[in-house]
Amino acid sequence: MKLIIGTVLFGLSYGINKTTKISFKETTKILNTAQKNNIELLDSAPLYGNSEKIIGKQNNSQFKIVTKTPHLNTKEITKKELSILTDTFKNSLKNLNQKNIYGLLIHNTDDLFSKNGYLLLETLQQLKKEKLVEKIGVSVYTPKQIKKY
Repeated sequence: MKLIIGTVLFGLSYGINKTTKISFKETTKILNTAQKNNIELLDSAPLYGNSEKIIGKQNNSQFKIVTKTPHLNTKEITKKELSILTDTFKNSLKNLNQKNIYGLLIHNTDDLFSKNGYLLLETLQQLKKEKLVEKIGVSVYTPKQIKKY
C-alpha cells in the first residue's frame, strides 16, 4: 500500500474542524516520521497557503513531491493562462527548493473543459519533456468529471 502525506495543514487552516495549521516544528516531526516509515510522497499546491515554502525549508530530498496548477476559472485558455500555469509551477519549484518534482496535476478539472483546454495538457507535457516533472495528471472530485474527462 502506498501512502501520501497531504500538506494543506502545513500552510493553512483547513478541513471539517478548521484545525489550526500545523507548526513548523510539527511538520518536521511529521516528515521525519514519514521518512522513517518509508512514506515517500507529499501532496501540495500553491493554493495551500505557504505549505510549499515550509516543505522547501525542510530536508525534503527523499520525498517525491506532487503539486497542482492554480484554478484558472476562465471560459477560454489563452497564452495568458498558459503563462500563469508555467509561472506558478516555476514558483512552486522555487518554494519547494527543487529543480524538478515528481508530479504536477491540473487542480481543477473544469479548466480542461474551457475552450482550448487541451493547451493546458500540452503545457504539462512540455514541462515533462523538459524534465521539470516526471508525472502529469488531473485531480478529479466527482465521477461525472471522470466520465467527462
